[in-house]
Amino acid sequence: MAGRNIVHKLTSWAARAIHRKGFGVQSPWAYELVRDVFFEQLPYYAFEELKEQARSMKTKDKKRYHHEQLFRIAHYLHPSSIVEINDGCPTSVLYLAAPHSDMPCTLITRSELPTLFTTAFRGKVITGNHLTTLQSLFSQDKPVGILHICDTNEAESIYDWAVKNTDNNSVIILENLASNATLWEKIVSDERAIITFDFSKWGMIVFDKKRVKQNYLL
Repeated sequence: MAGRNIVHKLTSWAARAIHRKGFGVQSPWAYELVRDVFFEQLPYYAFEELKEQARSMKTKDKKRYHHEQLFRIAHYLHPSSIVEINDGCPTSVLYLAAPHSDMPCTLITRSELPTLFTTAFRGKVITGNHLTTLQSLFSQDKPVGILHICDTNEAESIYDWAVKNTDNNSVIILENLASNATLWEKIVSDERAIITFDFSKWGMIVFDKKRVKQNYLL
């Protein structure tokens, strides 16, 4: 059994490593996302400033590489709105909010935030229940842009509600796939979740009905 698990992990790692270079990704749209967004190596103008903001809050930005991915995703997609749900350290939302000044960005949290964060963050902070606050922000006439489900114990309820309020431009990013493994399996098999990108620790869901259903291991 142990040997089988090792083989499975090695096979999964090999598939992810190949796809991260774009090999085996047949869709030109997905290939562009993989090569030019998710795994782009060039630094963006805002990265140094964002790094300094995290440092000023005395935050160890251990996920900085991933946060830079979030920045590139928001920069590339330029969504109608961004919402992050996060009861932990909200460094990630600074990266999501940074690319375009015209993107409304909201953080939903139950945590008390440091003054340095509220000074640096140009978006809106709403303190309260995650799901009911989210429901007050979106409707079928005002679908989700980018929804970042980060640190919350309501992830499944949030997804179940949010998926009904998406359009072709909507994206959901789910963190902590290890603790949300059952939910992620449900999402991958959900016919409404057209494209899923599985990064092992986090995942991204695209709801564009013009595309063919596919799950990419990256």
